Amino acid sequence: MRAAKKPLPPGAKNANDVHEIRIMPEAEKFPCAQVFCESVAKSLGGELGRATLVALLPGCEVFAHVDSGAYYRIRDRLHLVLKSTDGSLLGAGNETVRMHPGELWVFDNKQRHWAKNPSEEVRVHLIFDVLPDQGRGFYTYLPEVARPEKPFILRF
Repeated sequence: MRAAKKPLPPGAKNANDVHEIRIMPEAEKFPCAQVFCESVAKSLGGELGRATLVALLPGCEVFAHVDSGAYYRIRDRLHLVLKSTDGSLLGAGNETVRMHPGELWVFDNKQRHWAKNPSEEVRVHLIFDVLPDQGRGFYTYLPEVARPEKPFILRF
């Protein structure tokens, strides 16, 4: 629904360093999701970044990785679980959680993380980023902000 602006600006190696956002044509098909993301960002005192709906097929996984780059370093990543029959597994750092429909999670995507759909049905999450006011983020890595001990926060 919301992605890195293209073409990439001069000097950008990939989208991980691009802060500017473009609204995708598909966004108009999901007005409620767009309003939800905007309202959460506002309630956190921040600005909405990228946003996407993601379906993970039954038995599939997202392999362990780290979201690196200037874009991710200063933003918090949130997952709203829309559909997940047996709960969605998400691991970050040394912690693993099982997320259920209706739950909104903030997690530290700057740590090594992975996801798995253990069910026999598709799993659907609304994933979005929030640029918080300086010093107000959960997992933003600014020099004056200490790194949280736990990589997950169940927000709502």
